[in-house]
Amino acid sequence: MRPKLIPAIAAAVLLACQDVPQPVGPDTERANSQPEMEKALASAVGLTAEVEFGSDHVGSSFPPGQHDNSFHAIDKIRPHIVHILQGGSVTYEVYPCHRPAVYEPGITPDDIDTSLLEPIGVTGCPPDRINDPAGRLALAPAQNLTEADWTTPPGTFDQPGTYLVICTTFVHFQFAKMYAFVVVH
Repeated sequence: MRPKLIPAIAAAVLLACQDVPQPVGPDTERANSQPEMEKALASAVGLTAEVEFGSDHVGSSFPPGQHDNSFHAIDKIRPHIVHILQGGSVTYEVYPCHRPAVYEPGITPDDIDTSLLEPIGVTGCPPDRINDPAGRLALAPAQNLTEADWTTPPGTFDQPGTYLVICTTFVHFQFAKMYAFVVVH
């Protein structure tokens, strides 16, 4: 994970948490509107974000060794939600045996057809991956046993909205609930 993401997140949190001055007069209603807060958040958001996808660097070192270092998807995708500007991209640091897929706004985890499977075909990885093309906008390269970076292609995030990103490895998505979101402003 590259350190430049931390200042952007910190700026977004600070903007979201700061007190908004309360003007007096005819513009009071407009100044307190949701679009004004969205503009403030968007000004702290950039065109790019970086996400760890499938990191094994989670859990604790307490006995029995490697405790919690497995099937906890909330720890496997960090951060779980990223914000970018319209037209931007996300770079995923993809760990072995994982494969991100980006779905259009409005698609939820319940919409993914987990009966559409195909073999992963990599010894050492789980056997099957989900291949649901309905609403899918982008798909990372196939799983393998090495870590690699993957940046979403141009045009993936051209519309504002909340995009679902899943791990196509069947057991990761179905049982570990390995999915996250990209919010485009």
